Amino acid sequence: MDLVQRIDAWSRLTPDRAAHVCPGSHGQLTYAELKRGSDALAAFIQHTLGDDRSLVVVIGHKQPEMLLGFLGSVKAGHAYVPLDTWLPTQRVAHVVASAEARLVLTPETIRDAIGQAAAPPRRALSDDDAYYVMFTSGSTGEPKGVTITLGCLSSFLEWMRAEHCFLASEEVFLNQAPFNFDLSVMDTYLSLVTGGTLISLTSDEIANPRRLYRTLANSGLTTWVSTPSFVQLCLAEPRFDARMIPSLKRFLFCGETLPPAVAAQVLGRFPGAEV
Repeated sequence: MDLVQRIDAWSRLTPDRAAHVCPGSHGQLTYAELKRGSDALAAFIQHTLGDDRSLVVVIGHKQPEMLLGFLGSVKAGHAYVPLDTWLPTQRVAHVVASAEARLVLTPETIRDAIGQAAAPPRRALSDDDAYYVMFTSGSTGEPKGVTITLGCLSSFLEWMRAEHCFLASEEVFLNQAPFNFDLSVMDTYLSLVTGGTLISLTSDEIANPRRLYRTLANSGLTTWVSTPSFVQLCLAEPRFDARMIPSLKRFLFCGETLPPAVAAQVLGRFPGAEV
């Protein structure tokens, strides 16, 4: 069973479980809706692009439709390029041009496209085929597209699942980073492949401490995924501890060096969790 089939399988096993939740007003998506919507979007993409394998740009900010865009593109045989609406317009235009994308999907166009339900024949990707293309920040020059193959992503996920004891269909993962940062791949696909629920924080929530801690307290998180600097920001709040999020079992960090002092603070606040 390949990666997409594993994700689709949860639509039969736990159809009503939330695959993605965005408390910041974007709503939620069940596994049944994820399967049905991504199938319909794949049909739309195949009809629009024909037999070519050009990249598909998916742009938005934490909306559930973003996940439909990712899986719908892959089911249609196209690697996708995730972008965030918070990016400057000039940068978005540069990436779209560099990717030579013939199709740009937004939450609005995805909602319109999936209104016509269909079950297209899937174009199965091989391990050497591109699954997504992540553009770098461009801090040392022009942003460059880094291609990640299905084989690379699958290998990473298998390694992570072997390293940690994720309980199938019971995990709740934090999504802190925008989908155009590779850090988000760790939480998004670990959650989807294990039948978990992905809780996304919007930029507005992160900027509003009162809303942020209310969301965290009501999240039921079992797996925290973020940059070290984000958890350091949260540690500035004295109430940020195991009493606020009693279900937390593990912290996974990526994107930056994890200072030992920050790791020690996290373990002090959450003695029952692992880092």
